[in-house]
Amino acid sequence: MSETKAETRYYRSEIEELLSIKKDTYYKWLKHLGIKPKRDDNNKTYLDDSDLELLSDLKDYYDEKGTIEGFQSGSEIVKVDNQSSAIAHHLEFDEPENIEEDPRIEELLNEAAELKARSLMMSDLIKLNLADQMKEEDLPPHLRDRIARAREAANPTQAPATIASNLLNRWRKNKSA
Repeated sequence: MSETKAETRYYRSEIEELLSIKKDTYYKWLKHLGIKPKRDDNNKTYLDDSDLELLSDLKDYYDEKGTIEGFQSGSEIVKVDNQSSAIAHHLEFDEPENIEEDPRIEELLNEAAELKARSLMMSDLIKLNLADQMKEEDLPPHLRDRIARAREAANPTQAPATIASNLLNRWRKNKSA
């Protein structure tokens, strides 16, 4: 019996906030990428991990180039269904035995490694962005307590003059004793 991974659903407002884009941009980019949102039981549209990854790639491209024109939406990647994607036949090898001799295999492996790295980094990048957008009141009580203790240690409640007077008085007492 095989386990199925629970599908993560990303709704428009979450994606807009995560990528710092507006509603119009969201829909324009979906159209550009040919992404068709899925619908949940409440008929709300959402995207899955691969859709979000593609949008994130487009965002990176846009941030770098200032345009979405020329973005290669991974024409090598073909959606098979909502659960998976596969590499299309953009590399045609005459015979399977010759795959090691084809110079394009290195390019294919590098592209696959890039995809894997991006996939592995995605959850950490989402967490980093979530943390960046959180406020102190969003934190659980035990973390707010740790912050309060650190602030108290770094900024004593006594005034520096009072601390200095106390230290000097103790020093004088020890000196005279």
